[in-house]
Amino acid sequence: MNVYSNILLNHRSSMTTVSINQRDGMTRQKTFLREDIIDKVIGVFMTKGYEGASVKDLVDATGLHPGSLYNAFGNKQALYQAALERFDAMSPFNRLLDLADTAPPRESIEQLLEGVVDPDLDSDGVAGCLLTYAAAEVGATNKELAKSLHMSFQRMEDRLCRFIERGQECGDFSSTRDPRDLAQFLLSTIQGIQVISKVTKEKAHFRAAADVAIKALDQVRN
Repeated sequence: MNVYSNILLNHRSSMTTVSINQRDGMTRQKTFLREDIIDKVIGVFMTKGYEGASVKDLVDATGLHPGSLYNAFGNKQALYQAALERFDAMSPFNRLLDLADTAPPRESIEQLLEGVVDPDLDSDGVAGCLLTYAAAEVGATNKELAKSLHMSFQRMEDRLCRFIERGQECGDFSSTRDPRDLAQFLLSTIQGIQVISKVTKEKAHFRAAADVAIKALDQVRN
């Protein structure tokens, strides 16, 4: 049966109404949370990447007609951008970073590193950082996505820097090193672990790197 779909987005309620008009004149409607659709495609992009994710993969994951999916988000890149923004806002790593002004500095950074070394799998067995994978895949070829990713990583660095500043103020970390330099080092270590974890599961190596990162916060500059 030939169908075509129209999607109306209610941005205030984040609800997506899918209207499927069939050839016999009958219309069926189904309403989804926009975030639920994005959450389903995040798993696809995490495992297959941006280029590797086919329309069929995205349709199978969401249960939506291709026309419905693209009418809602515009095109594949816009859907990918929505997935990146959703991941940026909702990942446990970034949600902990959001507590940079209030959470215990040392304990929080140790938790961040532990989460990278030994991540909890989601219900689909997917772990890792979509932002990191996106930077490695499209950062050099897609200027629009690269700009968005740069802003996300800058926010991570800023929050790590705030944790370190507070840790230095309360005596958790040595105050002889510049907190911005340490934040950049930590972020580079974290992103490096996440990239390498795509090809090896040697957690002992990652844990050693995390231990070095923590020691760098304690080290007194000569």
